[in-house]
Amino acid sequence: MFEALVITLREGVEAAMVLAIALAILKRRGLERLNGALYAGAAIAIAVSVAIAAALTRLDYNQEIAEGAAKLIGAVLVLTLVAWMWKARAAHEVRDRERDRARRARACQDHVRASRCSPSAWCSAKASRPRSSSRPPSSTARGSGSCWGPRSGSRWRSRSV
Repeated sequence: MFEALVITLREGVEAAMVLAIALAILKRRGLERLNGALYAGAAIAIAVSVAIAAALTRLDYNQEIAEGAAKLIGAVLVLTLVAWMWKARAAHEVRDRERDRARRARACQDHVRASRCSPSAWCSAKASRPRSSSRPPSSTARGSGSCWGPRSGSRWRSRSV
């Protein structure tokens, strides 16, 4: 009996942590209006869990088959979670790659403006990542590099930026 209490307590604490994380995410994104839906979903989940527990105490079933089915359902849930996390990670990698490309493009534009290269020149400016939020974006995105002419392939040395 004590082991069941400890397991139930552990699962309850874990569920509370998941709810707290979800509430923090909603607050950070400015979606506090969805807190009620989150609480309603948690209440419905608790009610369904109690109903299933009450139904299972009244039914006569093979405990080994029930445990096997629960393990299979748990394995499927874990596999879907892992697949979702891989998909989310891939999406973050794409987002980061596109953010870096945009940062390099901004650094190149700043470099062309500062060195008075031809606007159609190819720029090899390297973008520096912003170091702090107190600096203005134009000073953190600048980089150093050189420009090549659009047709002639000639190279101009840029001024230090």
